[in-house]
Amino acid sequence: FKIHLAPIAYDFVFAPGIALSDQRQSALISVYQALQNILERHPEAKISICAHSFGTILLKHVLTLDRTMRFDRIFLFGSLVRRDAIAIIAQRAELLICDCGARDWVVALANLVRPDLYGPTGLYGVRNAALARDRFFADEHGSRLTFEHFRQYVYPAIVRDDVPLPNEFH
Repeated sequence: FKIHLAPIAYDFVFAPGIALSDQRQSALISVYQALQNILERHPEAKISICAHSFGTILLKHVLTLDRTMRFDRIFLFGSLVRRDAIAIIAQRAELLICDCGARDWVVALANLVRPDLYGPTGLYGVRNAALARDRFFADEHGSRLTFEHFRQYVYPAIVRDDVPLPNEFH
C-alpha cells in the first residue's frame, strides 16, 4: 500500500482579506487546478484529501463548481463550513471525517462574525452520522496539523478503514 502526499498550497489569505473576492478567487483557482491535476494523473487511485480552516471553504466551493470530483476519504480540520452546506462535501467522499477542536476559538470567532459565511463544524461537528463521522479533540485551531495526528488518526482511516477516536474523549 503506497501513500503519496501532495500538499496543495495557495497564497496566504489574511483574515480581513477573506472577504475580498479577488483573494478568495485566486485561492479557489489554485486549489481547483491542483486537485484537478492530481485526479487526472491518478485516475485509478483512491485519493483522500485533508482540508484545514479556510481550505475547507475552498474545498466546498471547488466541489460545488466541479461535481465530477470524488474522493475516498475527506478529512476536515478546523472546518469553517456551515452545516447546511456540509452535504456538498459528504456526497463526494466514501467517508467524511470532521476533526473538531474543543478550544478552537478561530472557528468560533469566524462563525460569530460572519454566520452567513462560516459555520461551527470545526468546533461542534457535523452532528449528522449519515453525512460524517465527528471526532472531538481537546485542542486548538491547527493542532491537528502534525505528523503525530496523521500517524495516529488519519493514516488508519485511509489504510485500514479504522477511524480511531481521540483518547481524551473516550
